Amino acid sequence: MPESVLIAGASGQLGPAVARAFADAGWRVLALQRRAGAAVGAQAIVLPEDWSREALAAATSGLKVDAVVSLVGAGVDPGTRQPERLDAVNIGLTARLGALASHLGAHAFVNLGSGSEYRPCEAQAVDESAAENTDEPYAVTKAEGGRRALAACADAGVAAAHVRLFGMYGENERGHRLLPTIVHAHAEGRRAKLSAGFQVRDWLYERDIGEAVARLAGALAAGRAPSGVYNLGSGVGNTVRGFALLAAELLGGGPDLLEFGAVGLRDGEGNRLVADVSKLRAATGWTPRDDLRSGLARAIAKMRP
Repeated sequence: MPESVLIAGASGQLGPAVARAFADAGWRVLALQRRAGAAVGAQAIVLPEDWSREALAAATSGLKVDAVVSLVGAGVDPGTRQPERLDAVNIGLTARLGALASHLGAHAFVNLGSGSEYRPCEAQAVDESAAENTDEPYAVTKAEGGRRALAACADAGVAAAHVRLFGMYGENERGHRLLPTIVHAHAEGRRAKLSAGFQVRDWLYERDIGEAVARLAGALAAGRAPSGVYNLGSGVGNTVRGFALLAAELLGGGPDLLEFGAVGLRDGEGNRLVADVSKLRAATGWTPRDDLRSGLARAIAKMRP
């Protein structure tokens, strides 16, 4: 019988890539989600509203899986960061899903966090020992939810990882993000309004993110990876300006498509955030398949009208 995984929050933007990576690796994929319509290769379990402990138990009654992956999160869009919802989802729900893993007989639990959990700094690459960001509610709640989930799993003897994702791009991104902003502007014949673009970020194509999560879940379940916090990124820094210029080139729009300096930076946004991913690579052997150019080319080809 193939290994099985329950992916919570599978209808979010990373759900399709994570579900496909597990399916491609031979796992049976169950997708716990609020909206109908399962990702390719997954069987949906729809739980529209109440994700209380009791509702989660009822929705998964009789189910046994080898791994649980949590993609749930509130506040990914900076305009939706109400404090009550951040606490309820990023802390409360994440901890409940960590506890759920043991009830389902899982050997591994993986929770997706954020690179923004680290305090802004100028380090060439940030490793898992770096200081946490204690100023931003989104970062604070993501980190606390990860800690509680890890603790719940440790108490139950489930190997667990809190994965801090530094940056992503891909065809399933939400419209407010950088790549969709550029693609939509090109399609509509207007200029994309961007920041000055000198901040350095670490971007990873969504397919590579899915494959990294699947590899880590397998390594945890097999006892090859220790529980704890793991960084996930490409390990390569690129400026926002460079990312945007490359996307414009691949679209055939050229630099005139981009209006740099039209918007400002978000409060608290650091100048540099690049992942040290040596811990993840040592535990799993994973490396990304796509560099920035090839990943952007794939994503743009799928996003074009």
